[in-house]
Amino acid sequence: MTKRFVNERTLASTERLSALAADCGMSLVTFSIAWTLTRDFVGSTLVGVSQIDQLDEHLAAADAVIPHDILTACDEIWKEIRYPME
Repeated sequence: MTKRFVNERTLASTERLSALAADCGMSLVTFSIAWTLTRDFVGSTLVGVSQIDQLDEHLAAADAVIPHDILTACDEIWKEIRYPME
């Protein structure tokens, strides 16, 4: 089952998204949560931490701003991995 979602294509996409996050000065965690906040179809964003020091990255997403060109780049990456099980 893991191979459906963790494969060369999805791992490469994660690297690209990580680079976009770095371009915005954010961790991938903060960037990912902030991205969900830009989607009007997302009713809620569930997060979880296993250690209290991880919480700061999660909360930073509330004030994060992702520029339009970076959001467009994310959309392009999404189109490439939309169905990772194929």
